[in-house]
Amino acid sequence: LHSIFSEVKEKFGTRAKLVDAILELSKRVKDAGFKSRIEAYPVPRLYDLFKSLNKKNAPAKKAQPKKAQPAPKVAKKAVSKNQAASKNAKSKKKK
Repeated sequence: LHSIFSEVKEKFGTRAKLVDAILELSKRVKDAGFKSRIEAYPVPRLYDLFKSLNKKNAPAKKAQPKKAQPAPKVAKKAVSKNQAASKNAKSKKKK
């Protein structure tokens, strides 16, 4: 807890400035209901909310594109004429 309070004090100075930073990151500066709700949160929860919003709003790093490897080709089974004829005869009998 001490480390969290120290970080908050260094970065924001006061709890109210931390709340304002959260409102700006969530783009809800004019939302009085949201502000009153998060003002009731304890400082560690506020700081955790700030970090998660900060991570969410950070530009995502582009992943290195992997080299495209061709899909392995699957060989089709060769069907002999006798097998094909027997399949056709079976399907005709079912109808």
